[in-house]
Amino acid sequence: MYKFQVTQLDWSENPWFQNWKNIKVVDTWKDVSSDLPVIIGSDLLKYQVRQWLKTSQPAIYIGRGYLGNHIGKGRWWWRYSINSWANTQLMPIPYSRWKLTELPKHPWKVKTIKNILLCPSKMTGHVWGSNQNGNWTDQLMDKFPGATIRIRAKERKSKLRWATLWSDLDWADLVIAQSSAITCEAFWYGKKVISLEPCPTWAAGRTFLDNWQDPTEPAGREQWHEHLAWSQFSRNEWETGIAFDLIEKYLGPVMDYKSNYSYNLVEDFN
Repeated sequence: MYKFQVTQLDWSENPWFQNWKNIKVVDTWKDVSSDLPVIIGSDLLKYQVRQWLKTSQPAIYIGRGYLGNHIGKGRWWWRYSINSWANTQLMPIPYSRWKLTELPKHPWKVKTIKNILLCPSKMTGHVWGSNQNGNWTDQLMDKFPGATIRIRAKERKSKLRWATLWSDLDWADLVIAQSSAITCEAFWYGKKVISLEPCPTWAAGRTFLDNWQDPTEPAGREQWHEHLAWSQFSRNEWETGIAFDLIEKYLGPVMDYKSNYSYNLVEDFN
């Protein structure tokens, strides 16, 4: 009996799939059915991904890990989200996985909000319906009186990105982005974050723009570390298929998981 489905293109391009069981291969994304979760990369530039998010197609979206890939060569950690763009709900933790990340837990470092880092993504910024022109940073420049604002453009290559990431986070008290991995990195690093679109940091308590001056550490941040460790798995866990057992252990059956978030995405973006 099949448990998941993938397109022929994804099957042929991804060596992980060759070791997975109970996978149905369909010709194209148009042949995907709603009675099985589809597995695909977390790419908002793909038309079908935006449509599936809006129509609640059961799906597992896989992308580069939120944390930890900077400590080694290559992408060892790969994140997932179920039926949504990001895992935004903090669930009961089955057991601790944090040590597997090989990362420390940073203390909260924010005492007052003086420096604000705006982090746009040229690739996906104009995909969100609320920011169709991709200029949300321009719209925010006058929203934080008394604060110093810096814009951090997203580098396409990870090596270039990490070369300046930690110095930028050292400078910032508040990081604002649209569902970007930098929100998870900044939050882990001990900085306040505001994500305008779905992001795992919401699991620790969503923060809105009108609360930008509050430097208080969210009450759920400690447990959030484990949420992150359960929202990404190692390459080995994906290759062997163990990741699927871990997903169900934390979130339950893929078909039943609800993100409780409705999506406002641009339909005609090309």
